[in-house]
Amino acid sequence: MKLIRKNNKKGFTLVELIVVIAIIGILALILLPAISGYVGRADESSLTASARALHTTAVLHFSEFGTGVNNEKDPKTLKDVLQAEAGNDYKVTITGVATDDYSGFKLQKYGKKGEAIVDANGNVKYVKETGALEKP
Repeated sequence: MKLIRKNNKKGFTLVELIVVIAIIGILALILLPAISGYVGRADESSLTASARALHTTAVLHFSEFGTGVNNEKDPKTLKDVLQAEAGNDYKVTITGVATDDYSGFKLQKYGKKGEAIVDANGNVKYVKETGALEKP
């Protein structure tokens, strides 16, 4: 009579598991810089889109109250209007108020690096070199 030997081998060996974990680790190291680049570009796009929307708000504000930043017919200042529209996550800084003419504004998001600078014509320039703002 022949002896039948059963081979009840179930599961993976330790070496196989370590190789799979090593491969997953290498793939993660390759993908992490790419993912962080996508996040940075998404933040930049979000900030410039918000800045363009705020420029539209400024143009509508001027069509109703005139072009001066500190107009006496205006119940709110332009900065108050833009800050209310932007919300609590953003800081709005008006440029050119010394001459009482609107020459644009600067928009920064709290906790994120970079700022969007908008001129009076609605052109948006994104600047990466600024540091992250701390929320007050």
